[in-house]
Amino acid sequence: MEFSSAFWSAVAAVASALTAFLMWRTSLQSYRQSFRPELIISGWSRPQSQEVGVEKICFSIVQNAGPGSALHVHINSILYADDNRPKATMGTIRDSLIPSNQSRSVDGEIRICWKNIEGKPGSKSLSFCIELLCWDTTGVRYDTNYRLLIVELGSNYHLQDEIVRGVMLQSRRIVFHPVWYLKLTNRIKKFKEKLRLH
Repeated sequence: MEFSSAFWSAVAAVASALTAFLMWRTSLQSYRQSFRPELIISGWSRPQSQEVGVEKICFSIVQNAGPGSALHVHINSILYADDNRPKATMGTIRDSLIPSNQSRSVDGEIRICWKNIEGKPGSKSLSFCIELLCWDTTGVRYDTNYRLLIVELGSNYHLQDEIVRGVMLQSRRIVFHPVWYLKLTNRIKKFKEKLRLH
């Protein structure tokens, strides 16, 4: 089966366009990478709490290990039981700017209310997520989630790769979206809510 010169010209044009698209996408990814912040929590400790039924997990350093600056940094988390009693709480930490390869000293404190968590005393555990939000200088938002597995002090659980006594980092996940995408999804969400009301 023979193909005409027009067919091969079309194939060459498609291949050229595909190559150009892939080169553009690679260039765009490299460009975005140069502005990307990456927030890391360290300086973990577990001091003795004076409150009965309450334990503290603390961290003292937030570092930006990425090549780009982290703007409008916001760190927070809270977890409720089914009856709206707090299982774990953490005060909000804010910083307007953490430049690349720099760190900030913080007073990060997670309060674990074991009395509000189901289970036998001494055998309770909790999966807890810390959310770190920031923006880069091009308007892209980065959402970093630290998921921790925490067990009571003196429990029979033995965790591997502990970052501090009775605390293991289960996962660390980073999701990023440009501001225009966030605004669009927010408008769509509001529009759907209006439709439900009507």
